[in-house]
Amino acid sequence: MADKDDKDGKEPGADGVAPTRASRRERARAVRAAPTRSQTGRQGAGRAGPGRFLAECREELKRVQWPSRDALAQATAIVIVVSVVIGVYLYALDQVFSQAAGWLIRQQAD
Repeated sequence: MADKDDKDGKEPGADGVAPTRASRRERARAVRAAPTRSQTGRQGAGRAGPGRFLAECREELKRVQWPSRDALAQATAIVIVVSVVIGVYLYALDQVFSQAAGWLIRQQAD
């Protein structure tokens, strides 16, 4: 059997009574009135100063697995070759489309 609260579309609160608009407004005002951490001047939980941040960055960089000189040279060569191939491809497309556009313009002029 559905009770009256279900028909109104209101969900009952912890005490079984649906919250009223006034109580919702009061809770919203209380939340807005509470000062934030930045307003109280306290640092947030887990935040640290710039010195600690830099120390943690240094420690993290020590744990990084850096590539060997050979792996770095190989990756660099691959990047250069792929960049040249893509550049040549784009240059060729540009030339084809430039010739096609010039031909269309000449056709319209005649």
